[in-house]
Amino acid sequence: MKIQQIFQKIIADQRKGIKLKKQISELINRAIGPRYRAKLC
Repeated sequence: MKIQQIFQKIIADQRKGIKLKKQISELINRAIGPRYRAKLC
C-alpha cells in the first residue's frame, strides 16, 4: 500500500467512527432523554 492509500483508509475509518458515535448518541438521547444526557456531559 502507498502512504496516500493508508491515509485515505484512516480518514475513511475516522468518518465511519464519527457516524457510529452520532448514531449511538442519538439512541442514547431517545432512550434516556435530554435531562440525563445533560448530567452525563
